[in-house]
Amino acid sequence: MLQLEPSWSTVLIGFSACFLFMTYYCLRQRRDTRYHESLHRAAAVLSSRPADATPSSVNYHFTRQCNCKCGFCFHTAKTSFVLPLDEAKRGLKLLKEAGMEKVNFSGGEPFITEKGRYVGELVRYCKQSLDLPSVSIVSNGSLITEEWFQEYGEYLDILAISCDSFNEATNIEIGRRQGNTHHVNSVLRIKQWCHSYKVAFKINTVVNTFNWEEDMSEEILNANPVRWKVFQCLLIEGENVGVEAKRNAERFVVSKEQFESFLKRHKSVPQLVPESNVAMRDSYLILDEYMRFLDCTKGRKDPSKSILDVGVADAMKFSGFDEAMFKKRGGVYNWNRPTRLGDEDLRTHFPQGTCFALTAHNPGDQLQSNTKNALANATLEDELRADKPSEACVLNSFALVPQPRGARFERGFFLVSPFPQSSAAESVVMAAAKRHGQASYFRYVRRREDDDVIQELVDTAGGRIISSSRIVSVSAPQCPPMFADPSYNSVFHGIKKIAEVLKDLQALRPDEVPPDFWRVMSSILADEGSIPPAKADHPVVVIEGLDGTGKSTLCENLSKAIPNATLLATPPKPLLQFRAAFDGYPALIRRAYYSLGNYIASKEILSAAKTGPVIVDRYWHSSAAYAIASEVECGGKDSIPPQGHEVYRWPRDLFKPDLAVLLVVSAEVRMRRMGVRGGVKTKEEEWLDRSQKFQERLLGSYERMEAPSLRRVDANGSKEEVLTAVLKVIQDRLSTTVSAPSP
Repeated sequence: MLQLEPSWSTVLIGFSACFLFMTYYCLRQRRDTRYHESLHRAAAVLSSRPADATPSSVNYHFTRQCNCKCGFCFHTAKTSFVLPLDEAKRGLKLLKEAGMEKVNFSGGEPFITEKGRYVGELVRYCKQSLDLPSVSIVSNGSLITEEWFQEYGEYLDILAISCDSFNEATNIEIGRRQGNTHHVNSVLRIKQWCHSYKVAFKINTVVNTFNWEEDMSEEILNANPVRWKVFQCLLIEGENVGVEAKRNAERFVVSKEQFESFLKRHKSVPQLVPESNVAMRDSYLILDEYMRFLDCTKGRKDPSKSILDVGVADAMKFSGFDEAMFKKRGGVYNWNRPTRLGDEDLRTHFPQGTCFALTAHNPGDQLQSNTKNALANATLEDELRADKPSEACVLNSFALVPQPRGARFERGFFLVSPFPQSSAAESVVMAAAKRHGQASYFRYVRRREDDDVIQELVDTAGGRIISSSRIVSVSAPQCPPMFADPSYNSVFHGIKKIAEVLKDLQALRPDEVPPDFWRVMSSILADEGSIPPAKADHPVVVIEGLDGTGKSTLCENLSKAIPNATLLATPPKPLLQFRAAFDGYPALIRRAYYSLGNYIASKEILSAAKTGPVIVDRYWHSSAAYAIASEVECGGKDSIPPQGHEVYRWPRDLFKPDLAVLLVVSAEVRMRRMGVRGGVKTKEEEWLDRSQKFQERLLGSYERMEAPSLRRVDANGSKEEVLTAVLKVIQDRLSTTVSAPSP
């Protein structure tokens, strides 16, 4: 399935002339979760197949060698043979001439041969010389390097990584161990490379006795593969069972009921593509290391003669390939590289089931009720997630609705059912719409006669269709629409907007926040409208960075190394006691709380700077960067507002530091440091740990900040090395006298 690039794809709703910007997941094809049930009703397996079947998709296992010892492997190291490269290319050319459109290189482990150069040259040949529409690889990921991507990545469409568990102990039990390498870390690192080099990222999982009870939903959604292939552990005579087998996989085999239990637990994952033993056994066209087709229909691998000797057509007569089952299990899909959304893609990747859209916004009081709308939508989301049918999923949505004077920005939710018709899902939406006073909601369906996606505006009271419009794709906007106006987002550029949100909260929920908080807020608002001095009496340095970069440790060391320095942090102490309460609120209110902390910190900074330099552990840069990255919700660095956008400009009424430093570390170093940390994490901090794309948006936001911009410092080294580097930056920029760091 095609993966969309992380960009803001816009969908024009014809009748209402509103631009509905769908989240990344919602544009993916949803598979009917009842699909796997039909596999068990497949016709009896035939011993031979029609000779005129086309080898449109071929799996070439050119090596049996592997550096892992997975107990259930059904293509084991029975030989060490690998064809000479020129002979392999000759065979691939024969397959192309016979109709091959997609080739998948597998093993064994494809990257074990010549350290990946062999498979790299095959990938290059298939794209450059054969011009194949799709070239893919299945790997355990342990031997892949970024250098390989640099040389061969442009020729690869899809990279599938085997990941049977997100619990490292389970991976070790299965046999998927690669020295001291952490397998899950390898998967996440490769996912990042795939994104960087525009290769579609896919995950393969084998359900077995060690993982069938595991819930991988959250990890898969965060990893965000284009497809998640879930296989039932399969026994093959002579490979992983029997006298001549290299493995005994019988202890890994799960029952039909256990496999279906795993599928049921994950049916809300939109990328799920299940394959039972019935579907797997004869729906793959497998070519072994000698370029012989392998017939698996009798529970073993019976080889044909090599296509290099008898040609493709004659060899396929003995392949056991069931082309009908291949198509039925979803073997034909959009298997090209990631690309931009177009009209054809919209029809192809819009949910195959039914989709509904609903908001709790009050359009009649939009400008004065952002807080009320945020609270109402939070309640709506909780209701939808609690009441939805088990097979459905809830996704965020937002719409920018043109009006005679300006526009109206609305947040809401999609409820997506994988079924073409879902009265249960619609009943949930209709009931929620009534509770929240919504006169209508949207329903999205695919029209059978032309496969177009249709938006229907549905009356909440009677269920009648008020209007019907065809959805078409339009050009992506330069900037995400929630940044078209400051009132649309939770980035605060002044105390006035913060006060509006928090005072609204006080009026709507007077008993939820302790009275002490309102007293603290009132003391800050007393200075509302005042402009702070351009300079403090002594230099002020702010240290920013993601969690795990060593930011807090550096701040402590700086305060000791710089004479008379004071260390401050945000949220400041007067607000810190209320943090847990506000972290439970919607983003708008949560970010208002953190932004208020900047104004309290501003007063503390100016006071402390009267006696000496001030070191600040996070300030406005962090509040803004986290808000921007959270608002966008999907995509990477390219999805946030462009350089120079007003959202990156410092607030006029907030004291500005003399220097701001951004610490940056590699993903490996950050994860290692985070592993020894404790404490309760905020929603954004949890998101940061899970999502590489969120990290990209966050770092991109930091890097685009203006006046003051952030000075990047490599923090991969020891505490002493980082301290020395930052002290030098401070000396060079501020001419501040500092002491040498302790040895």
